[in-house]
Amino acid sequence: MMMRERASEAVQLTLQVYSHSPQSRLARVNHALALVQNGRLEEGEQLLKSVSPDDLSDSARTVLQYVWFQCHRLAGRTAAARAAAELIDVRHLFPPQIQWLEQARAELAATKEK
Repeated sequence: MMMRERASEAVQLTLQVYSHSPQSRLARVNHALALVQNGRLEEGEQLLKSVSPDDLSDSARTVLQYVWFQCHRLAGRTAAARAAAELIDVRHLFPPQIQWLEQARAELAATKEK
């Protein structure tokens, strides 16, 4: 998922983890990310809505916002994507994620507000 490669395999793997630990918020977030990266936006968003950011670690909260950013961006919700991007602490992301985020933010900056 981090490298944005083999997205269909990521869905299968994250589903296994999520199935074994459905109460795990991080398992839900990771599976939502895999779904979103596979273009299954509605399913990913439904799963994200079940995750409360309360009491999440800074790292987990960043990943949650990173996935919300992708959802909002893909759905064309520019203002919501920008708001989610503001909550992402890149110190908790891996270099490929940071590179993708910077590119996505630049593309978002060039779009009109929705």
